[in-house]
Amino acid sequence: MTLMTWAYLLFLATSTGGGVLFFAYVLPGRRFPLIALVGHLILATITMVLLLFAFRHNGSSVYHILGWTVFVYILTFLLGIIFFMAFDMRGRRLPLRYLTLHVSLTIVTFVLFTSAVSLRIPYGNPQGILKTGSQSSLWQLIHRHNSQHHYPALPPKGL
Repeated sequence: MTLMTWAYLLFLATSTGGGVLFFAYVLPGRRFPLIALVGHLILATITMVLLLFAFRHNGSSVYHILGWTVFVYILTFLLGIIFFMAFDMRGRRLPLRYLTLHVSLTIVTFVLFTSAVSLRIPYGNPQGILKTGSQSSLWQLIHRHNSQHHYPALPPKGL
């Protein structure tokens, strides 16, 4: 598996943990342990490191999409750390608008990351140069067929 695949799988694990934390936050009367939030933070940190390495070593044509993914992920990561220090470490409840901002940035990161992982555009023309006229492979097949069956080998009209 490539570095991008590992980063993507860890990103999915981080998002799943964040989704569980989100539902524990939204449902009334539910509180999540602080260790769950720290685990989410650790997974997000490892994902960020792998994403940065993948960005550094990826030489594909999706370089600009991966760059935007790294930018939005770092922004989401920093906001998550700021929210953690400002609210969760002090035992205060995170306002819903901040949580919505964090989740929205995570969704944008997911869309960009999925695009960067799944989109592979090959360089150049993998089929080779298209030949036309009497040099085309179809004309050569017709000529061979006509030669084998003793038909006159005339070029097609218009050439």
